[in-house]
Amino acid sequence: MLKASVIISIYKDVEALNAILYALSKQTEPNFEIVIAEDGDAKEVSDYLTSEPYPDLKITHVTQEDLGWRKMTAVNKAVAKAQSDYLIFLDGDCIPHFKHVESHLENSQCGKTLIGRRVFLGNVYSEQVRKDPKKIAPLQKPLYYLSKIYSLHKDKVRNYEVGFISPFLHSLYKNKFLNLVGCNFSCYLDDFKKVNGYNEELPGAGGEDDDLCHRMMALGIEMKNIKFLSPVYHLDHPVRRSQADVNVRITAENMGNGLFYCKKGLDRHL
Repeated sequence: MLKASVIISIYKDVEALNAILYALSKQTEPNFEIVIAEDGDAKEVSDYLTSEPYPDLKITHVTQEDLGWRKMTAVNKAVAKAQSDYLIFLDGDCIPHFKHVESHLENSQCGKTLIGRRVFLGNVYSEQVRKDPKKIAPLQKPLYYLSKIYSLHKDKVRNYEVGFISPFLHSLYKNKFLNLVGCNFSCYLDDFKKVNGYNEELPGAGGEDDDLCHRMMALGIEMKNIKFLSPVYHLDHPVRRSQADVNVRITAENMGNGLFYCKKGLDRHL
């Protein structure tokens, strides 16, 4: 029986997807599946996956017509295809640590959503990893990572400290509230179902993760901080945000009206 379903939200970026799948092929916990939530149906993505770049990985590819930003629908469709009762979410620009699946499963709890954080790599390191995913491996070694502090900061890395897996640092920060980020969180399928998944009525890019977080918390699902236990490495790229203010307004209205189970969500695809 599969221990987890890793849901990856993507849009056309095959290089980044290749780096993510490489890291998933190196996981210390191998008993999981991957469900790719493509917000579109790009030929380059299907051609890449048809080539079976990592044949040992169990991959399901979910697509939809490219009608503009509809990440929330794509993710809900992917969750509907998941074969495990535990969900681990990644964005298509974030490469997981080789212990990512193991760490999320070790810390999983019913009624709690695990929230991790990301290291924002600069342009130089991002391009290196895109061209050769194996270059992410040395950054996961604490001494090597520490030795690269100057070059990483010169490359405008952000959240450098998140790159260290450290139970000690985690013990110092574990009680601090972290908001949900779509690139690094996990939860039980039943908890995701309680709020009907992502709200597909949100029209914009930005704020959709906050919306999910607020609705989960309103129904008693706690946010569990796992900072310093399972980092992901964010590849540099132009920011794509639009109508985030509209999303925020809709979330506030729904919260004020006690609408925590979204009307247009996961149940449309089950």
